[in-house]
This record gives sequence, structure tokens and C-alpha cells, in this order.
Amino acid sequence: MSNKHFTANVISATKIVPNGSFEDSAASGVWTLDEQYDLRRGGNWPETGNVAPVAFWHLGTGNHIDSVSITTLGDASDYGDLAVSLYHIGACGNSTRVVFGGGSAGGDANDTIQYISTKGGGTCSDFGDLTGAQNYASGLANATRGIFGGGNRDGVSNDDTLSYITIGTTGNASDYGDLTQAGRKWRTCASPTRGIFAMGYSTSGGVGNRIDYMTIGSTGNASDFGDLTGTNEQSNSTNTGAGCSSDVRGLINGPNNVMTYITIASTGNATDFGDMTTSNRNGMAAASSNTRALNIAGYGNDDFVNIIDYVEIATTGNAVDFGDTTARAWGAATGNAHGGLQ
Repeated sequence: MSNKHFTANVISATKIVPNGSFEDSAASGVWTLDEQYDLRRGGNWPETGNVAPVAFWHLGTGNHIDSVSITTLGDASDYGDLAVSLYHIGACGNSTRVVFGGGSAGGDANDTIQYISTKGGGTCSDFGDLTGAQNYASGLANATRGIFGGGNRDGVSNDDTLSYITIGTTGNASDYGDLTQAGRKWRTCASPTRGIFAMGYSTSGGVGNRIDYMTIGSTGNASDFGDLTGTNEQSNSTNTGAGCSSDVRGLINGPNNVMTYITIASTGNATDFGDMTTSNRNGMAAASSNTRALNIAGYGNDDFVNIIDYVEIATTGNAVDFGDTTARAWGAATGNAHGGLQ
């Protein structure tokens, strides 16, 4: 009688490595030490918390939330709806929740925070309120805490306020501190310990070339990290970009087709990464797993863009086509397995 192998809930005469069945599941069954070692080394050990990387976003007007699997190539799908229809919204999230904060409705800044589960879609639920109304706010997160910052409160002046939430609960945001400069449309990314805000548009400072950082688990004012490259400084209110990251490297993308990167744990200026697949592209969103980054939709060459393109974060080079989504711009994206969650 031949030996039988019980691996990933499959009984077979030969060893079978799981393909997807390990995601967000308990490691039940009988396992040899060799099997456990091999599966852990391959990132396939079945345990609660393993998730298939998915990107979620809201762009443009309306209440639509779209999603796509980051590990594959293909077009986006409808995921759910905002409970309060807003545009110019901020986003952050962890493996269980996507949280949207602020935005605008009819030109007026809004303080709404709403959230949706990463497992099942549907319509967002009320989370609480930001510390103040913020249009064009930006968000980042680690596994437990989300931070929203910057924006525009009155339609004219920019804001330097940072506020934070505990993602697993609900309730109003609390004051975190201030950015080094007032501005809106900051491009954000994070490691599990450090958050990055890369300058958007600032009426007080003209060209926006500043990169700020903070320790996510603490509170206090942001500190200077370094500067953006000349090609992805932001000098007006319409040219916007987005950010995302692994746990090591942050990507700061746009305006136009420019992608740059930083090493999050250090400080210093951004370095050129490569180009997106379309020129003159602004207003895109970005989301990532710990290895792959997506640039989502946007506006370019006097029209909305429906393109999703991607890069492998650990390398450098130009983006490659991933798939399509509805042509929209000026919103925000996040993922359930980004660098802040590793």
C-alpha cells in the first residue's frame, strides 16, 4: 500500500501544494514538519489572515466601488456602493475593511467616513466622522490604524490636518497632528510602521515637492522625508497622482506618466522608477499587494482613461497593461494586502 499525503485538505498519493485554498483558512488536518516548513517558505501555510490580494476603488461621481484581483491580469468588476455618494474621496484599509473618508458633494466638503467589508461587497456602512470636512483628503493605513490628511475645507484654502481611526471599530476620527505644509491631493503609502504623504497641490507653496512621514502608531506632527523629483512635483490643482507600496518601497506616481519610488524606512529624495503606459495621465488611483502595484484609470489627453497598468514594486521599469475599468478619475484606491499590512 502506497503512502498517502494529507496536504491542504487534499488526500493524494503524491504531495499537492495548495493553489488558493490556503487563503484566510485555518490549518486543520494532520501535517508533517516537512510539509509545514515547505508551505511556510512558499507563503502557502493555511492560516487565518492569508488573503488573496484585491484592489478596491471609487473614482469620479456616483456611488460605485470597483475591484480587481491584483495577482492576475484582467478587467475590473463592480464590487459595491458608497452609502453617501461623494467624489474627491480618500481611502485606506486593511485585510477586512475598506474605509472611505471625506470627499465632496455639490462642491461642499464632507466629513463622512464609511466602510465596506473586503469579503462580500454590498453597500457601505456608516463609520463616523472626520475631525472636520475634508475634500481631496488622502488616506493610508497599517493593519490597525488608518490616517486621513490634507484636503480642502472651504473650496479655496488647503488644510494640513491629520486625523486617525482604528479600522476594526467604528466611531469618529481623532486628531493626530499636522502635515508640514497645507495641501490637498497628497499621494500616500505606508509600511507597517511608517506612513508617507507626498505633496499634492499647495496654494501657499506653489510647486509641491515635499514628502512627509509619520510613525503610524503614534501621534504628532509629520516630519520632512525628502523631495519629489522635478518630473512629479505638482504645480496646479488639476494635475494629480497617487501612491501605493510594499512594506519596503513606496511608489509615488504622477502627475503625467511619471512613477518614482522611495525606501520607506529611510529618508531622502524620490528616484525615477519608470513611466505609465499612457502620457499626460493625471487623476489616477493606485493600489498594491506587497509585490505588485496598479495604476487605475485617470484623465489624460483631454479625456478620461479606462486603463489599469501595473509594475512589480521591487524592480524598476515602465508599466505594463493589466486590464480595463470604467473611464473615471479623481478618487482613491486601497487594497487588502498592501505594504502597510505585512
